[in-house]
Amino acid sequence: MKKSYRQQYVENKQKITDCLDEAIAFMDELGYSDRKNALQKQKEDLETGEFTIVVVGEFSAGKSTFLNALMGKKLLPSFTSETTATINFLRHKDCAKNGEEGCVYFSDGSSKSIPVADEETISKYVSTRGENVAETVHHLDLYKESKFLENNVTLVDSPGLNGVASGHAEMTKDQIRKSSASIFMFSARQPGSKTDFEVLAELSKSVSSIICVLNQIDAIKTNEGETVESVIQKLKSNYKEVMGDSVTSIPEIYPVSARQALLGRDDSMTYNDDLGNEKTLTSEQRSEIIKKSRIEEFEDRLFKYLTQGEKAKASLESPIKQLENIICEVSDELNEEKQILEGKFDKGDLEHQIEELEDKKEKLEGEIHSKKVEITGLLDENKKEIIDKIKSDAERLKTRLIHRMDTWEDVEDIDPENIRKRLEVGVKTIADDAENEFRDSNTTIIRTYTDDVINETFGEGFTFKISGDLQTIEPKSLGYEQHRLAVEELEKELKELKTQNESISEDFFAKMEAEEKRNNLEKEISAKKNERDLYEQSTLATIPSVRTYTVQEEREHIIKKRKIFADKVEYVMVDVVKTDDSERREYIERRDGILKKREEDIANLEEELRSIPVGNTRAIANKQKEIEASIEAKNAQKDELKKEFRAKAEKEIKTTIKNNKRMVEDFIDENIERVKSGFSKQYVAMESALIDTISEKIASSVIQRIEATESKIKKFKDEIDQAETAKNAQLEKISSDLTRTQGLIDKAADLHMLIDAIPENSIESIELED
Repeated sequence: MKKSYRQQYVENKQKITDCLDEAIAFMDELGYSDRKNALQKQKEDLETGEFTIVVVGEFSAGKSTFLNALMGKKLLPSFTSETTATINFLRHKDCAKNGEEGCVYFSDGSSKSIPVADEETISKYVSTRGENVAETVHHLDLYKESKFLENNVTLVDSPGLNGVASGHAEMTKDQIRKSSASIFMFSARQPGSKTDFEVLAELSKSVSSIICVLNQIDAIKTNEGETVESVIQKLKSNYKEVMGDSVTSIPEIYPVSARQALLGRDDSMTYNDDLGNEKTLTSEQRSEIIKKSRIEEFEDRLFKYLTQGEKAKASLESPIKQLENIICEVSDELNEEKQILEGKFDKGDLEHQIEELEDKKEKLEGEIHSKKVEITGLLDENKKEIIDKIKSDAERLKTRLIHRMDTWEDVEDIDPENIRKRLEVGVKTIADDAENEFRDSNTTIIRTYTDDVINETFGEGFTFKISGDLQTIEPKSLGYEQHRLAVEELEKELKELKTQNESISEDFFAKMEAEEKRNNLEKEISAKKNERDLYEQSTLATIPSVRTYTVQEEREHIIKKRKIFADKVEYVMVDVVKTDDSERREYIERRDGILKKREEDIANLEEELRSIPVGNTRAIANKQKEIEASIEAKNAQKDELKKEFRAKAEKEIKTTIKNNKRMVEDFIDENIERVKSGFSKQYVAMESALIDTISEKIASSVIQRIEATESKIKKFKDEIDQAETAKNAQLEKISSDLTRTQGLIDKAADLHMLIDAIPENSIESIELED
């Protein structure tokens, strides 16, 4: 049986890991701790490297069902109207630190473990059904038992391109750019929206890891002539129609039915037949429905790209290259040592090499300075763009906050504290974005010069504290306090009336329900009594009669009476009339039993009817009307109070709002200006620290190499002076080590050939017809 792309990748990865383990153990024996650590890091990177798959689609496209189908079980709830409100990472349960089923990460940087991730909990933190999810939750990790998620596969459920919170579209786009593959999901019911098409076109220009999925193919109206092919063509036509000449192609499209796939894979799921009876699929039926769903064809294509794409091949090739470089270095050193022991180098040559190394050390300071200049130039190329973006983001934040104050129309609307909170959140977002930009832009430079990521150089990143006082400027004494108290009293009364109204509404609907139940019971009792009476009347006419029949019986007939002797008799046969009422009695008994059962049914219904309280819904409705009239009157009274106060104090109110706006605008201006200058200074400080750290790391690396070479040469000098017996033992050990290095070099070469033989895969683009 042919191995799947995923199985083959896992096996290749294991072969590389085994070879790395052998090399790590060998470096440990030789005492090369730095080389051992370098190989250990390559192994860890290989083992922890993950495939992240982003799924983008509106709830109407069946995204939750699709994710469940991939995982093989209904692990996520399906929301009928709520949408995903944050990014959710679905990982294998082995990724959980302490066996928890999830962890929620909040926007303020805090997190909370979720011991049991049931439907209610997931809804609370994932969907728009939860309270302020979009504003408070940054992302959620869910840990599930699923074969699909094994070997570091992560599914990313995105909030979509019409995210309910500001920035969700950007979060989704950013995740698409970073992920191994992205799935753009469309529905066969309605193939594509304008927003989907626009983002797909934009990302397709810079991202080559997008696959399109046409879900819900089981809903295609085949009885109206629709086919999978015709709906795919409709999707392509819609894309071309919306985007026009700006697009010429669309990524590969794979049709699936997630609903069928999930029904076939999750043996705990049932379905209803045409009569509404709940049924369970047999294993043969499950296999057939999975085949119909086409999910396996899609998964095979997905993992072909994931395991044979550019990123996957690079992740396998990188540790092999590092392994080859290190083993070849060790082999060269062992050969040098062998040549010295064999007398092919003399002391004079070695001393000359030491002198050259001393000269290199003296020149190092100048080289480090030139490297500093070079690195500074590269970092400066990113600086202007990032600082300009910070300033631009700060100005946009300022504009948004000032526009928000346009909604202040009355004194009660003035809310400086709300503006302050929004400013703090906005500045934190700018700081986070700036830090990400700084990291993303400069990580390549760090890797170029140090072949490592120096996390400590970034420190705490960009930070900024909002400062200054914001106290609401109250209007001058115009009876405002009395007006405010009067309005508050009316609002309190309104709240009480609304509470009463809600309570009465609940009572009204409860009594309406009871009344409806009473009416239904009365109708049912009446119908059953009619049925009973009709049955009783109809059976009266069909009661069987008593059957009369004649039989001959022997009778004693006295021929002659005698006084002394017994009468003289004879026996003759006579006709005797008889009756049989057994059929009549059985019929009446059966009829009476049926009538009795019907009487009992009627009695039970009458008892149930008596238990239902009688309510006067009309009186409740009238009371509700009274309360609603009172609410309307109170609202009118409140409006009149405000109108009267505004008429008297309109000028003062306008002045108060204007003063508060000016005060808040000044507060925003001061902080935004300090944000721009503060972040610029922080950038320069971080850049300077980064330059120093890279320079120090370069210097340290060079010095270590020089010192290691000095140490090696001194060791070689000592070996030249060794006794002949010690030399022979050392030569024997070196020969053995060289054999091992050659074995590792051969294995690495074989692995190179293995990975090179894998054809590099990419996602095709389908040309669109005009």
